Amino acid sequence: ALYTEKFKQSPNDLALVKKIVKMLRKEGCTDSDIYSNAAEKLYELEPSPDAAFNMANMFVKKEKFDKAFDYYDKAIAEEKDPSTKATYQYYSGMLGLQHGKLQHARNMASEAIKLKNDYCEAYMLLGEVFAQSAKSFSDDDFERSTVFWIAVDNFERAARIANCKNDGESKASFYRNYFPNKEEVFFRSLTEGGRYTVGGWINESTVVRVKK
Repeated sequence: ALYTEKFKQSPNDLALVKKIVKMLRKEGCTDSDIYSNAAEKLYELEPSPDAAFNMANMFVKKEKFDKAFDYYDKAIAEEKDPSTKATYQYYSGMLGLQHGKLQHARNMASEAIKLKNDYCEAYMLLGEVFAQSAKSFSDDDFERSTVFWIAVDNFERAARIANCKNDGESKASFYRNYFPNKEEVFFRSLTEGGRYTVGGWINESTVVRVKK
């Protein structure tokens, strides 16, 4: 209520608008009307990567997802700081995952990791992307099961970083249940521990493993 009144009185006060956006984002109030109004005004007064990111988050809250993707793209294109850019890419990737844009989510997570190689949340995102893609990857049951090798690879990478240790280990353990069994691996003339390339749009090399 305090910020709403101040904003009404001085809507073009750049310092005030920045303060409002920063405080409301910090407190998780990004679905409020005052946040929406302040974020739009900030982008109008001072277009910047941070302002574009604020706009993207606002449109996510409003369920205007096409606009959210557009503003994430603006934030990513304009941001110079590698760590901050990686954060923007991660958010865009998460939105892609939530809306079935799996290749977009994969690309964003991969780009984020290039900029910040200890970004364990981005590895978790990659794991989820591949796990979700398995069902539609192929008509062949075995080929679908191999996608979980790639998913688990990424969860294991995440688990090696302290912030994601527990979540990464939990997800890896869960998705190992979807590995092919020994008979399926033998039938395909593969050897446990050998190399295998999952083709298609994934096109990544991994290690043959079986369900225990």
